[in-house]
Amino acid sequence: MVDITVEPGTPYQIGTSLISKISVARINFLQYAECFQDRLKASARGLDESAAEKEFMRSRRIKQCTAFDRSGNPVKMDQVAFAMMPRKLFVKIHNALDDFGTERGSVIGEGDGINSPIIYKLGTPFEFTDTKSEQKPIGTEQKIIELEFIAKIGGDIEDVLCHSNGLDQTVALLKTCATPLGGETGLMRLPSWMLESLTVADGFSIMSSVLPVFTE
Repeated sequence: MVDITVEPGTPYQIGTSLISKISVARINFLQYAECFQDRLKASARGLDESAAEKEFMRSRRIKQCTAFDRSGNPVKMDQVAFAMMPRKLFVKIHNALDDFGTERGSVIGEGDGINSPIIYKLGTPFEFTDTKSEQKPIGTEQKIIELEFIAKIGGDIEDVLCHSNGLDQTVALLKTCATPLGGETGLMRLPSWMLESLTVADGFSIMSSVLPVFTE
């Protein structure tokens, strides 16, 4: 999260609210893929590359940015709010959108994805407080540092192949073929909160190093 303060000499107002700062959150991989869908839709409508990229960035700004008034209350932002923003503030926000700030993971077990799994070590592990473990006291801090990928039959990979771009294929692969390792969770699939916590760096690393094994 990056907080960008509105300069006193350049006031910024949304509706009746005077804005004191804009918080720019780091986008996760699932959000990034969702925003990219807006880019694809723009291209499908016949917009050129520049216009399609503009739609992508507009979608990202809405997802990543939160405005706060001078009392610290959040203020809803829309495209008009961004369009009317002071130029220097707008540029600072634009530059902060790509502050992913995370490390890429890597494949540490190169299986074929059928008889032997592919093991991926996360650059940013999933951390959580356990509430169900029978081996450890409730409240124990748990950490998932590896994911296992395996698909033995066509039905396991069907959802992945229904998509035509790598981002959506990777999201589908994570939903249907990835199993968290460690943490004594007993999970057979990646829960939604883990998918929503996956960093952009890890997502792109999985897309380039794991996905091709299942699609080529």
